[in-house]
Amino acid sequence: DFLKYEGENKIARVRKNVVLIDKETRLTTDYIDHNFGEDFSYYLGGGKIINGDNELESQIGYYYTKEKLLFFKDSVKVTNPQYTMYSDTLKYNTQTEISYFLGPTDIISDENYIYCENGWYDTKKEVSQFSKNAVLYTENKMLKADSLFYDRKNNIGKAFNNIELYDSIQKIKLYGNYGITNGKTKKTFVTQNPYALMIMDQNDSLFLYADSIFLLQADKKLKQKEAIKAYHKVKIFMSDIQGVCDSLIYKKSDSTLSMFSSPIIWNGVNQITADTIHFYINNNKLDSFDLRSNSFLISNEKGPHYNQVKGKN
Repeated sequence: DFLKYEGENKIARVRKNVVLIDKETRLTTDYIDHNFGEDFSYYLGGGKIINGDNELESQIGYYYTKEKLLFFKDSVKVTNPQYTMYSDTLKYNTQTEISYFLGPTDIISDENYIYCENGWYDTKKEVSQFSKNAVLYTENKMLKADSLFYDRKNNIGKAFNNIELYDSIQKIKLYGNYGITNGKTKKTFVTQNPYALMIMDQNDSLFLYADSIFLLQADKKLKQKEAIKAYHKVKIFMSDIQGVCDSLIYKKSDSTLSMFSSPIIWNGVNQITADTIHFYINNNKLDSFDLRSNSFLISNEKGPHYNQVKGKN
């Protein structure tokens, strides 16, 4: 509705019902100053930009036409058919369609919720990386890490350093320094000094250490039941039981915890060994165990005296 052009400094000041169109990008606002010398525009007091499937809103915005780069500040909102993003500060390249967030950012979709304070999102490839207090929430999981990578198309997430994953259904917490979660196969893998905390009841938990820990989610289509698998140099700790083995699997469907390859269990003054040990859990407590092949139990009495029991099973 109003235009003022200052020829000496090459600045156009445009006011009220402003529309700026640059090929595939359309900006609407009530306030724009365009610097023809340095080839950039900026607005104050709110503006909306439409680029492809993305709609971007903010109170303050800069558009560098040569670089095709948008810089947004204050109450930034990005609306896409698959997600909505809220941020404090955002850069957006209209050619590559990559967003860079430089402050507290929330990304909300039907599948998950993501928070971070630094990162980028490629809207074409639907891949993103988040850092600085990065956290990912799904329906029943929470994933934290120093850095998160997420592939929305393939539903794959990767986590790096200081990982903390909580599964509210299985009541388990996973920790480590490298992890992958696959939404299609419903499997999560954590390694590099991983350990797990299985909440048994209000008074006790089971700590699990291993080289690698897998978390399997129940899925009827995949014919998969909830389970936890641990491989190599496995150690378990509870208030009254400690043990080691090479591999372990916990099946929630029948509440069994199985230890394979030279398992050893210590319970007070008792040491228990066998080729395979099965624990049966009842009401979130270890109820009984079954020793399979080469079963041996030794119990310290007093001084140098021991009770010993040996059998096949």
